[in-house]
Amino acid sequence: MKTKYIILLLLLTSFSINAQFGRRPVNRTPVNTRAQKPPEVNIEKLVGIYFYDIEKTTKKIGIKKSDKNYNKIVSLLNTFNKEQRDITRINSFLLSDSKNNLEAAQKSAQAARDYSIIQNAYTAVAKKLKPLIDLTKQRTEKLTKSFEEILSKKQFKKWNKYLNKLKNSRK
Repeated sequence: MKTKYIILLLLLTSFSINAQFGRRPVNRTPVNTRAQKPPEVNIEKLVGIYFYDIEKTTKKIGIKKSDKNYNKIVSLLNTFNKEQRDITRINSFLLSDSKNNLEAAQKSAQAARDYSIIQNAYTAVAKKLKPLIDLTKQRTEKLTKSFEEILSKKQFKKWNKYLNKLKNSRK
């Protein structure tokens, strides 16, 4: 009788050990060791060149199509967008060159694991693009002053809130 209990006990323990440790995968798949992609550089956002979607902007400001100032605001936004496209077209070589410099710096920093290279590249690009950044800030301030004359206080407050939201999303 004792031998039956011992055999049963050995049999059960062997099953439990086999269930716990016996089914390990023989060929484990390797962990993904590919290098992480560097973040995509959007040089237009860094400079501050952005375009307003007229429908979305008027909705955010709180102006309806039936409003008397709607056509003025649409024309201001259209001229601003046109000026921004002109800036982008005229300075396309400078923007693409800056983007290539930043991407090359990211790749070399990732290879060397020295991220001060990226910081140096950003400062060099910022110096190169300083006049362009100032020009876009100037045009945005001009648009804001035009809106201040046309919009009510509540709508102008909404405009400033929307503008700050756009600026913060670019960083």
